[in-house]
Parts: sequence; structure tokens; C-alpha cells
Amino acid sequence: MRVVAAALIACALVAACAPPVSDLILCRAPAPAGTPTAGSLPALVDRAEVIVLATVIRTTATNTPGNYDAQGAQRVTLRAIETAKGTAPAEFELIDGPCPMLMAKAGESLIALLEPTLGTGALKPIGLPTSALRGTPTRPLAQLMNEIRAVRPLDADARAVFERHGWTVTAKERFAEFALPTLPEFGLGGREISGAAPAISILHPFDEYAALSAEVGLDLRASAGKPGELLSFWLERRPPEYAQGTPFGHVLISERRIVGAWVTVSFPDMGPFSVRDRVGALAATP
Repeated sequence: MRVVAAALIACALVAACAPPVSDLILCRAPAPAGTPTAGSLPALVDRAEVIVLATVIRTTATNTPGNYDAQGAQRVTLRAIETAKGTAPAEFELIDGPCPMLMAKAGESLIALLEPTLGTGALKPIGLPTSALRGTPTRPLAQLMNEIRAVRPLDADARAVFERHGWTVTAKERFAEFALPTLPEFGLGGREISGAAPAISILHPFDEYAALSAEVGLDLRASAGKPGELLSFWLERRPPEYAQGTPFGHVLISERRIVGAWVTVSFPDMGPFSVRDRVGALAATP
């Protein structure tokens, strides 16, 4: 049985023996707009590389090998009206799939949260929890764009925390939002703290994260008990290949300030490591 299980795991990791995309993917719908699971506007601004108010010109089937269309994927053509972050062509096409994130319909206008595809530079949706914002009678698109422009993005500052210590930042991975523990709870592990469980890098006592953050001049303790945003980056290796030994960089943001930073290594999850300890993190053995 162990041999069979090992063979199945190996097959799952090797693209050549993987079944069609539609057999592997159970698509999750984007989080409903305005709900806590969709993410706050500041966190979405940090996560996206390009934020554009656009009109949907047309949607068509992708005709992409791997059964993308069976998941509801579309080829979407957008006409940019206004850009709040990054740059976008006046008119451009993107693949919304294999799991659809924009859920676009021809003729509608929306705010698209996008990032470049590594290697090609083609824009694509950022993914879960949401990649599109839509206006409502009480919060029209123009108001949303004004609120987005009022947010100072912190992702460039977060990248610099790692780059100053020799790390190569290749892409953003994800974000999570939760309440930081109070100071008396800093001795507890992340799984014991309500709201922190979704952040896979929050597994150890916060005292450890505070000490590692202090090594790069950040004061995590001053933000105890306050709302926080964890923004995570791929380091050294390029997505989407999750492999043993892949390092990920994490910054904690509270009240629009970077208050913490550390590194973890994946499969199995190891760390946390100091941002300054690049050699030690890269030498970690799963």
C-alpha cells in the first residue's frame, strides 16, 4: 500500500501523468464583494500589480487545451477606462481561467485586479479571494476608484525588506487578514489564536515572529491586538511550482505600516527564519 501511495503522489507531482485540468480542479467561486472574506481595499491594493477600471468588450471560449472551458474559463477583452495602479493597454485580452475569477459579462464595467504572468507579461486575474470589484447603488465604481487611489500601496516597500538582504522576489503569493494577538497571547502558537489559522506561516508563537522582525528593525509588539495584513511573496523560485525547499517571504502590515517580516520554507513547512538568514533558510532540508 505504501508503494502504491508513493506512486500516486509522484504522479500527482509530475505534469506528464496528470489527468485533464477539469478532473483535478474543483473551482471555488470568488468571495462576494463587500464581505470580510473578499479582503479589505488596502489589502487588495497591496496584492494587485495592476488595478484598472474597464469595460468588458467581449467574452469567448478559451479553446485552451486541458478542458479550461469546462470550468467556465473565458477569453476576456477589456477596454481600460482608468488605471489606479500599474499600467494597462488601452484595450487588452486576458484568459480568465482555468477557474474564472472575473466572472465577466460583455457590456459591463468592473474594476479588475490583475498581475503579470511570469515569462510573458500578459495580464491575468490575481485569483482568490477576488479579482474584480463591482459598483453598487450605494458605492458606485467611481467612488471605489477614489477609495483605491487614496490607499498608498505597501507592496514595493515589502519587497524591499527582502531585497535589502539579498533575496530575489519573484512574485506575490497571497494575503491574509486577521487580528494580531494581544501581548499576553504572544506566547501562543498561531493555531491557538482565533483568526490566524488561515495564514499558513502563522504557526509558531508570536514571540518568535517579533524577535525575527526586530532583527530587521521592525516592532511587531507595538501592533499587538490590532488588525493585521499578512502579505506573502515567492522568493528565489518562480510560481506556480510549489516544490520542496521553496522559500516564501512574509510581511505583517498594521495601520498601513510594515511591522513584521520573516521567511518560511515549504514542504514540510520549516522556519520561521530571519530575513537576514538567507543562507540558513536556503540550506534548510525538508
